[in-house]
Amino acid sequence: IFHYHLLMSDQSSSFVAETLSLHESSINATWLVLAASLVFIMQVGFMALETGSVGRVWRPGTIVKNFEDLFLGIVSFSILGYSVAFDVDSGLKGVIGGFKYAFLRNISSDEWLFVVFQMCFVSTAATIVSGCVVERMTSGSYAMFSFLLSLIVYPVLVHWVWASEGWLLKLGFVDFAGSGVVHVTGGLAGLVLLQFLGERVGKGTGIKGLDHNNQDLFLVGTGVFLLWLGWIGFNCGSVIVMVNPSTSETVGLIAMNVLLSACVAAATSNVYLRIGNTQNFDLTQSLNCLLCGLVAITSSCHNIQPWAASVIGVQAAVGYFLWEKLLAKLGIDDPLSVTSVHLMGGALGVINQALFADTGDAATSGLFISGAIKPLGIQCLGLLAILVWVAVWVSMLAKFLDKVMGIRASLFVEDQGVKLWEYVPELAFKLLLPSLDHDAAARMWMWSFRDFVTKVYPNQAQLLDALVVIHEFKKKCHDIMSGTDEQDDITMKEAKETMNNLVSKILHQYKNSRHMEDDHESVLSRHRSPSPMQNAVRDQLSRNITMLESDEGDLLDYYRQNTSSMSTNNMRELMGMRYATLFDAVRDDAMKTLQSAWKMFAQQGLPQSHLQVAPDKVYDIDETDFSINWLSEYQIKSQKQKTMYIMSKIVALASPKTPKSKNMPKEE
Repeated sequence: IFHYHLLMSDQSSSFVAETLSLHESSINATWLVLAASLVFIMQVGFMALETGSVGRVWRPGTIVKNFEDLFLGIVSFSILGYSVAFDVDSGLKGVIGGFKYAFLRNISSDEWLFVVFQMCFVSTAATIVSGCVVERMTSGSYAMFSFLLSLIVYPVLVHWVWASEGWLLKLGFVDFAGSGVVHVTGGLAGLVLLQFLGERVGKGTGIKGLDHNNQDLFLVGTGVFLLWLGWIGFNCGSVIVMVNPSTSETVGLIAMNVLLSACVAAATSNVYLRIGNTQNFDLTQSLNCLLCGLVAITSSCHNIQPWAASVIGVQAAVGYFLWEKLLAKLGIDDPLSVTSVHLMGGALGVINQALFADTGDAATSGLFISGAIKPLGIQCLGLLAILVWVAVWVSMLAKFLDKVMGIRASLFVEDQGVKLWEYVPELAFKLLLPSLDHDAAARMWMWSFRDFVTKVYPNQAQLLDALVVIHEFKKKCHDIMSGTDEQDDITMKEAKETMNNLVSKILHQYKNSRHMEDDHESVLSRHRSPSPMQNAVRDQLSRNITMLESDEGDLLDYYRQNTSSMSTNNMRELMGMRYATLFDAVRDDAMKTLQSAWKMFAQQGLPQSHLQVAPDKVYDIDETDFSINWLSEYQIKSQKQKTMYIMSKIVALASPKTPKSKNMPKEE
C-alpha cells in the first residue's frame, strides 16, 4: 500500500508539472501572438500617416509601397535574413550568421512565433524608409531596395545586437527594442536616399498638382494613434517570454515609460508651438514629436524609471525641432520628417540607455544614475557602427539601383503619381488633353511637351497639332449638338451643315500637314530611304483620311435610315456621338506615333525654368480654319503677370482699411 501511494504521488507530481509547463508555453505563445499582432498594426499606422501626408495622386502608390515593405520584408527575411541574423553556429561568429536557417530550415516548432515576431520588426524598419522618399522614387527601384535592405543590411545589425554571439551584445551594448537596430537604420537609409533623389519637383511653386500641400489630418492623426498602439506591443513584446520571474513588473514599467515619454514629448511641443514659435500652430509637428518620444524611449524602456522617461520626452521634442531646423538650413526635403523622428529619436534612444539606465549594478547603470562612463562609450561605439554599416551599404545599393534601373521618378511621374505612369503610361498621356481647361500643371506639361517635340522630333509636331485640333473639335461638337453653341434651337439640317463644315476644315488642315510632311520626306529620301515603320505609319494615316472623306457626307442619312423611329433629341445625340468619334482612328494613330517621344520626354522631364510658370492657356485656336497658335513662354508669363496685377487690384479694393487684431489666436 505504501509503495502504491508513493507511485501515485510521483505520477501526480509529474502530471502537475507537465500541466504547469503546458500552461506556461500557452501563455508565452499567446503573449507573443498578441505582441506580433500589435507590431503588425503599425503597418496600418504607417500607411495612414503617409497617405494622409501626400497628394491624392500619390496615395495609391504610397499604399502599394507599404504593402511591398510588408510582403517583401517577410519574404527576404524568410529566404536568408533570419539565418543571417540568428545563426550562431556557422558563418563569422559575432559578425554575420550563416545559412543554417536559410529558407526557414532547421527551426524547431517552439521558435515559429519568435520568427513571426522578428518578421514584423523587419517590415517596420523597411517601412520607415518609404516616408522619406514619397513623391519622387520609382516603385520598381523602391521595391528592390526594400527587398535588399531586409535581406542584407538589417539582418547583420540584428546579429550584432540581439544574437547570443553578437559582438556588440558581448561588449555590453543594449538596444532593448530597436532604437538603433530598427529606427536609426530606417531613418539613416532614408536620409542617404534623399541625397541621391534630391528634393521634390515644384515644391512651393503653388501650382496645382505640384504644391505638395494636400495633408489629410484625419488620416495623419489616425495613423499616429495606430502607431502608438502598436508601439506598446513593439516594446512590451520584446521581453519575448511572459512567464518568467519579474517579467510582469518589467512589462508594466515598459508600458508606463512608453506612455509617459510620448505624452511629455507632445506636451513639450505644444508649449513650444504655442509660445515660442512665431508661426501658426502646426498639429503635425506635435504628432511628430509624440512619435519621436516613442522612438527615443524604445532602447531603454525596460530599465529606466518613469521620471527619466519624462526627461527623455522633453529631450526628444527639443531634438526633433533642432533637427528640423538643420534640415531646413541644409535644404534637405524630408516631407514626413522621417529623419527627425526616427534617425534623431533613435540616436537619442541609444545614448539614453547609457545616461538613465537603472540596472541595480553600478557598472552597467547610466551616467546620471551611478556615474559610470564605460556604458556611454559602448553605446556610442555601437551607434557609430550602425551608422557606418547602414550608410555604406545604402550608398552602394542606391548607386547600383540608380545605374541599373534609375531611382528618381521623372518630373511628369512625380506630378501624376508614380503608379499612373509606370502601370498605364498611355492613360497618363491621354489625361493631359482633358485636363487642360482646369489644371495649370497639365497645361504646363502639354506646352513643354510640344516644345520638346518641336526640337527633338520636328516631323511629329504636326501629329501633336492634329491631336489638339481633334480635342477642340470634340468640345465644339458637343456644344453644337447640345444646343449650347451661340443658339439654343438648332435644326438637324443646320447641325449637319455646321459639323460637316468643321470636318472639312480639319481635313483640309490635316491633309496640308500630311503633304508638307510628305514633301519633307521626299527631300530626305534623296539621301536615305524611308524606314518600313515610316511607310506603315504613312499608309495607315492615308487610309484614315480616305475613310474620313467618304464618311463626312452621309452622316445624317445614315441615322435617318437606321433610326427612323427615334426622336429628334435622340437622333441628335447619336449624330453627336458619330461626329465625336469621327477622328478617333487618326487620333489613336497619332498617339501611337508620339509614344516614343512621350516616353523620352517623361524620362527627361521639364526644364527648371518651366516649373515657375502656371499658364492660363497654352495655345489659341482659330475656329474659322482650325489653325493653332502655340503661345511662347514670354506670352504665357505676360498673361500671368496681367492676371496677377488685376487680381491684386481687386483684392486691394475689397480689403478693409483697418488690419485685423494682432491678438488673434494662431489657430485662426
